[in-house]
Amino acid sequence: FQARYGGRWRMVRNTETGTAHAVYGSGIELESDGDVADAVEAEALARAFIDANPALFGVSSADLVLGDAAFGMNKWGVSFYQVYQGVAIYRSKVTLVLMKTGRLFAFMSDAFPEAAVLMTPAVSRDAAAGIAKDALGFRSVRDADAGSSLIILPVAREGGVALRLAHKIDLAVREP
Repeated sequence: FQARYGGRWRMVRNTETGTAHAVYGSGIELESDGDVADAVEAEALARAFIDANPALFGVSSADLVLGDAAFGMNKWGVSFYQVYQGVAIYRSKVTLVLMKTGRLFAFMSDAFPEAAVLMTPAVSRDAAAGIAKDALGFRSVRDADAGSSLIILPVAREGGVALRLAHKIDLAVREP
């Protein structure tokens, strides 16, 4: 990376995924005209940099969905989350920070390389909701089931992380 882009850089590696958890340094000029005009342009620059450096991020931009592109203090922060077959991977995040001029000076990746997940849940939504409700002392006269969604849950294991399809159950419980 340093040989390709020059400058001075520091990196912290994500020990679970092998990706570059955080990289920051002197910067790289990504924008030729010196003005990142809007969120669409900031996202495009971020995606191009990710695709030029897939080994650092562990994914390509095609695996990412835009979470936010925000501007403040003369900087753009562009954040993505990772999906696999359209399902969000819980706690995945790729973020790039660049100046309005287009100079990238920090990026982070908590993505999961080579994501492969069995896309059939081990338990039904109703069974998962029942387990959650029992564990929290859910009472239908007092509490509410606010819905559910499928997520991919990273689970720590020896030598890394396994990804499992899971039901995310949202319960509004007044008294746990």
